[in-house]
Amino acid sequence: FTLSVNNLNETPSNISLSSSSFDENIDAASVIAELSSTDEDEDDTHIYALISGEGGTDNDSFSISGSNLFILESPNHEIQSSYQIRLQTIDSSGTSYIEVITLDVNDLNEIIGTIDNDSLESTSNNDFIDGLSGDDTVIYSGDYADYSFTRSGDRLQIADATDTVVDGTDTLQNIE
Repeated sequence: FTLSVNNLNETPSNISLSSSSFDENIDAASVIAELSSTDEDEDDTHIYALISGEGGTDNDSFSISGSNLFILESPNHEIQSSYQIRLQTIDSSGTSYIEVITLDVNDLNEIIGTIDNDSLESTSNNDFIDGLSGDDTVIYSGDYADYSFTRSGDRLQIADATDTVVDGTDTLQNIE
């Protein structure tokens, strides 16, 4: 007498995001999180979708490509401090799980210039510095070697590169 046990497909049981918050003023079409699923079938693959229904209030503000969640427009904390989306994960056997997730927009210290020539000073926080127009100067204290610089589109990101003192990450826009 032989007894065989069939391994049945299990339904996914959770959707996780690599991050549930993101900074305001990031570029439109930025990846804000990577999605993953909890599934007892370890080798199972998953696809993700934003689906309408209760809790999907802000689905139209996002898109998904593969396992990446994108925001479609640059967020502004003062206009909307959080978003609520309804996500679905579907495994390779077609079983699915749905979860409503709230995403928070981090409020940055915004330093805004004028149409004239400005001298703008960074703080130790995460700053968003917009010079608007004119010839602008941004003032930092410390050794320039303690910062890393990354250009993305029309923005420059300056991050504290030390391990001991955290000086925040600043995003500069319209600094001439």
